[in-house]
Amino acid sequence: MKRILSWILGIPVALFVIVVAVANRRPVVFSLDPFEMERPWFSVEMPLYALLVATIILGMLIGGTSAWISQGKWRREARLRRQEVRRLESERDLSRAQTQQQTPPVPRTTQVPAPLHPV
Repeated sequence: MKRILSWILGIPVALFVIVVAVANRRPVVFSLDPFEMERPWFSVEMPLYALLVATIILGMLIGGTSAWISQGKWRREARLRRQEVRRLESERDLSRAQTQQQTPPVPRTTQVPAPLHPV
């Protein structure tokens, strides 16, 4: 179901991106200086589609980084829990080994018990 949904949504999005890229090939000036129009301190001339793609990639990087940072407490908690599980498993194994060494094996008998009422 997910694969079909991704195809249904992915094909129109891909076509839209291709149409935007083909229609916006002329260069635009991207400037970070709102006061100096003729000689900004930083400006880049690039096609509009490249600016849009760069903006999307930058947004994904910023969003992914912020999600990764905000989930740090859960990764730390999981790491601590894994360490605790390993410690408890080693204690269990040690306890089982000590128990097996201390108790002698119980001999098995193959005798049938005597009947309660004589026949």
